[in-house]
Amino acid sequence: MSFFNYRLIVKYAEALIISIIFITIGYAINSHDPCFIDNKINIALFVITVLTLFFGFAGLISFLIVYISAFFLFYETFALYKMLELLMLGLILYLFHYLWETKTQEEHIKNRYLTQRLEENTNAFYTLKTSYDQLEKSHITKPFGLFESLEKIINITRENPNRAELEFLKFLKQLYQVRKSFLLYYKKGKIEKLSQLEKNDIFENDILIKRAILKMTPVYVDFNEKTDTKYLAVIPVATPDEIALLVIEEISFNAFNKEVLLQICVIFTYFVQSVQKERFMEFHQCRRPYFNDDFTFELCKLQNIKDLYNISSSALSLKSTDLKYMTKLLSIIQKEKRALDLIQTLTVNKKRYVIIIVFVFSDRLAAEKFLSRVKKIMKEEKDYSTHAQPEDFEYKIADIEFNKFEKLLG
Repeated sequence: MSFFNYRLIVKYAEALIISIIFITIGYAINSHDPCFIDNKINIALFVITVLTLFFGFAGLISFLIVYISAFFLFYETFALYKMLELLMLGLILYLFHYLWETKTQEEHIKNRYLTQRLEENTNAFYTLKTSYDQLEKSHITKPFGLFESLEKIINITRENPNRAELEFLKFLKQLYQVRKSFLLYYKKGKIEKLSQLEKNDIFENDILIKRAILKMTPVYVDFNEKTDTKYLAVIPVATPDEIALLVIEEISFNAFNKEVLLQICVIFTYFVQSVQKERFMEFHQCRRPYFNDDFTFELCKLQNIKDLYNISSSALSLKSTDLKYMTKLLSIIQKEKRALDLIQTLTVNKKRYVIIIVFVFSDRLAAEKFLSRVKKIMKEEKDYSTHAQPEDFEYKIADIEFNKFEKLLG
C-alpha cells in the first residue's frame, strides 16, 4: 500500500487530532501536567490502547509524536521510563492489531474466492435448469437453443479475446434479432470501457441503467408506466473488479418476449464469466494442455491468491498403472472430497494413471488425513481383495505452486 494512500492519510490525521485533543484537555485540567504523568492512573495508557487497536501503526506513531512533543513543550525533564512504558505497550498492541488485520484480510480473500465459485456454480445450475424447464420447450420452433448459444460463446471468447465484445454483439444481432445494443463496463462509478457495433450516443444516466446498477438484476421497460428511457432492457453482471452492462436499444418485436430475454440474460452472464476467465488465464500464462480449462483456471486463481496474500492450498497426486484400483479410488475420492476441492485425472504415457486433488485453502496435513481416510474406506470395502493397493502405487503432496506443479506428474 502506498504511503500517500488517501485512507492512510485520513487515519494519520484522525489519530493526530485525537492525540492533540487529549493533550489539550490535559492542559486545560492541569497546565503543569497535561500528559497526566503525576496522576495515579495513567490515562495515556488508555488513549494509546484505543488509538493503536483502532488505527494500528498510524494511531501508535501519531500519539507518540504528539506525546513526545508535549514533553518538550511543557516539562523540564523528559520522563524516559514513562515513554518506554507507553512504547512497549504500544508495540504489543500493534502486534495484536497486525495479526488481527492479517487474519481478517485472509478470511476476506477466502470468502471472495468462495463467493465467486458459488456464483459460477449457481449460474451453471441455472443455465441447465432454465434450458430444460423452460427454453427447450420451444426448441423445435426456434433455429437455436441455449446450449448451442453457449458453445458459440465459448468459441467467441477463445478465438479472439480482444474482439470478444464486438463478436458477442454480432452474435446477438444474428441469432437473437437484437438490432442495436452495446456493452458498458463500470468501474468505481465510471465507464471503464464501451463496446458497440455502430457509433451512437450513449445515455449513461438513463433511468434503466441506474436501476440495473442499483438493483444488480435485469430491468426492462414497462410500457404501462411512463418512463423517460431510451432503452428496452439493461442486463447487469457483477465481476470482482467491475460491473458489465448489456444495454438493448432495439430488438425485433417477435424476439421481445420473456423466453428470449431470459436466454440473453443467461448467455450474457456466461459470456462475461468466460471473457474474465480467458483474459485472466492469458495474463497469468497459466494454460496447460494436459489440464482442462476449469481446473487450470481455479488452480491459477489459487496460485495468484498465494502470491498476493500468502494463503496457500495443497495438492495430492496419486499414481499407479493399475486401472481397476485407480478407478475404484477415484469413485471414493469423488464421494469423500469437499464440494470446494478440485479433481483432475490424467493418463501419462498411455499406461500410468494419475489423480490430482487440490485442497482449497488447506495445508499438507489436511491432504495426508484425506488420503488416510480414503485408504481406510478402501480396506473396509467388501471387494478389497480385488482392489488391493498395487506395488507401484505412489503419492506426492505439495503446496500449490503453479510453475512447479508438473513435478506432481513425474
